[in-house]
Amino acid sequence: MFWQVKYYPFLGDSIPSNLFAAENIYNQHFTTVWNIPEADPGHGTLYPAFMALMWLIFGKSLWATHLVQIVVGLATCLIGYKIARKNWGESTSQFAVLLFSISPLYVGQLVGASLQLPLTLAAFCAYYFWQQKKYALYAVSLCLMMLCHLQAAFLLLFLFIHDAAFFYIENGYKQYLQWVFKRWWVYGLPFTVFIIWGILHQQHSGWAFSSPNYLREAPSLKGLIYNLGIMGWRIIDFGYLIPFAAVLVFIFKHRKKIYLGDTKVQAIVSYALMLMVVGGGICVVFAHPPIHRYFLPTTLLLFILFAAILEALKPLQAKLWATTAAIALVAGNFMYYPGKCMGDANLAYLPLFKLEEKLAADFPKNTVFYTYAPLSYPNSVRYMDSTEGPVFKGLYNTPIDSVTYVLQSCMNCEFSAREKEILKTWHGTSYVAGSVFINIFANPAKVPQKPKGWQLRQPSAAEIWLQDVKEKLQ
Repeated sequence: MFWQVKYYPFLGDSIPSNLFAAENIYNQHFTTVWNIPEADPGHGTLYPAFMALMWLIFGKSLWATHLVQIVVGLATCLIGYKIARKNWGESTSQFAVLLFSISPLYVGQLVGASLQLPLTLAAFCAYYFWQQKKYALYAVSLCLMMLCHLQAAFLLLFLFIHDAAFFYIENGYKQYLQWVFKRWWVYGLPFTVFIIWGILHQQHSGWAFSSPNYLREAPSLKGLIYNLGIMGWRIIDFGYLIPFAAVLVFIFKHRKKIYLGDTKVQAIVSYALMLMVVGGGICVVFAHPPIHRYFLPTTLLLFILFAAILEALKPLQAKLWATTAAIALVAGNFMYYPGKCMGDANLAYLPLFKLEEKLAADFPKNTVFYTYAPLSYPNSVRYMDSTEGPVFKGLYNTPIDSVTYVLQSCMNCEFSAREKEILKTWHGTSYVAGSVFINIFANPAKVPQKPKGWQLRQPSAAEIWLQDVKEKLQ
């Protein structure tokens, strides 16, 4: 995987949440721990600081950045295997991690540099130490987790509720007071770390956790219903439907003889609690629904549960489920449908890099293309070199009629209806590779004559229909 992706540039949320901070720490020679103000989402900068340290050792480059991310991914697989081995055999545990390692959300994170992988690693290190009843290491892992990403607050709540639920399974409710006395410091310590980070961040930037750069407000009732619907889709999207369906079938078939002492039932409890607390919590707290990568931790628990369920089936049934799941997950890595706003959740976006190469070759060097996320970031972090690749700049605070070239793509979906109407009056041409397209528009006030050979792609009827449906839903 490393050999394949080591020279891929970066894009998307991994840049404002991780690489901007890493670059700032690196450029300031480790005299700061903060992200740049204009991109700061408020996440802890533990991982960016570690990334900057790796740049100091290996040099700031694409391959070094990818290597760090892939090593973190490998460590996540290894800790997932150790968690599975607590209750199940070696082959079952290996199969669970094998499915995880080919699953779209995991593979997509390997190619990028988002904070989701280190967050998941820290959370499952904590989970593993909880299994082993090593509470000092459990608390340390929780503290590290809290400095990785703001989503850690939901994961801490999950692990707290999860610990309480399993204490009840083992001991009943009469000894809960004893549990509180024994565990208060385990959860108090990471919570304190989180609050201290917020206070220090408040002193530095003027705000603690609620970033002015990103919308963080509670949804309306209608918005909550919409969020929960999107959450349901995120859980089963990209091929995860098959293992999820196996879990539902297991629950239905064993509904009359479910008991909490069964390890598979306990695995269902763990998975359901994480879905409800992490996914459901985000739906309730934030106006925007949870995005795909927020469910990365839940998928590891899903595959462990799925493998455990298959272990108890007849060999032919197990092989059919396993084969179908593997095919669906591999296909999910490249899943795309017309009109989809493509992000970096799976690998379908990778042809974009070929289009960028062609764009850089077709236009004079240093031509500026204005666009929106996930492409509107400087090449010093996208390519780790400001002299490489086409030059993209953000259109956020720039009037569209003041620029010469605009790039619009299935990769970015922030163009307003008004901007789209304006672009219809501009000269346009398209670059297409696989499922990805980019449209380049030239402002007729600055480029009077349409360049020779320019031709815009025509969207299909299915793409137009889906875009209309999405606009009505939103």
